Amino acid sequence: RGRANLLDEFGRMDVRDRNLRGNFFTYLEFDIVDGLKFRTNNGIDFNYSRNTEFFPEAVGGQNENVDASFASALAYNWIHESFFNYNKTFGEKHVVTGLLGFSAQQWARPNERIEGQLANSLIPTLNNLGGLESIDLGNTFTQDQNDHALASFFGRATYAYDDKYLLATTYRRDGSSRFGANNRWGTFPAFSGAWVFSDVEGFPARDIQWTLSEVF
Repeated sequence: RGRANLLDEFGRMDVRDRNLRGNFFTYLEFDIVDGLKFRTNNGIDFNYSRNTEFFPEAVGGQNENVDASFASALAYNWIHESFFNYNKTFGEKHVVTGLLGFSAQQWARPNERIEGQLANSLIPTLNNLGGLESIDLGNTFTQDQNDHALASFFGRATYAYDDKYLLATTYRRDGSSRFGANNRWGTFPAFSGAWVFSDVEGFPARDIQWTLSEVF
């Protein structure tokens, strides 16, 4: 069988790609008591794509096959954060702060595809499949790609006296679905202290500043 006019062949092809993308973010914050606030952040980002293809019997070769396919995918990720924030000054010299929160995030991309041969060119959709045996099983599937999640619990507490003596401690517990069941969570504590000795009476702060300026 001879080839038809190429312009006519491509004119009868039907290849369509559609994409829809969007994102949404919102937060809520309010005071509970003096010095204590609560805030929650929530957001989602998504991208939906849809692809359909129709090739009449003369397109792409010398056979009588009428090929069609359908594919769709929804890629998204969402995030949630909630935390309490505390900041309070006592007696003008004692400052206490604290943070306690939780966060979670997930990424996913479920997608599907079906491909096969149609009974004829009259109806260019998969509703016109020639039967179950006409489905191309090698190119027909459903799957989830990059499906994983993170979760964290975290806290921080600080104490400052007269802006001279500082203490701080932090704690995190993070988990990931990409790790094995026996190693899914990790704990990360920390502690620190500081003394601002440049404010101590009699400390030669000006002499040190002058010396450094001479050196650099």
